[in-house]
Amino acid sequence: MISATLHSFLSLLNKKLASIFKINGELLREDKQPTHLGVTFDDRLTWKQHINKAAAKARRKLAILRKLSGT
Repeated sequence: MISATLHSFLSLLNKKLASIFKINGELLREDKQPTHLGVTFDDRLTWKQHINKAAAKARRKLAILRKLSGT
């Protein structure tokens, strides 16, 4: 079942490199922001997306706490 398989190509280079992978002639879809053990990566190996997700999660929880405390 290759249709469920994704690939990721991570690089510190500024230029975009071609990342075409095939298995048995089928192209693999690219996952631009893979998550591994709860850490979200992007194709330039920055923490931006991971930090944005963590901050959004914290804001949601803080909003719930504020509603519960009545402030």
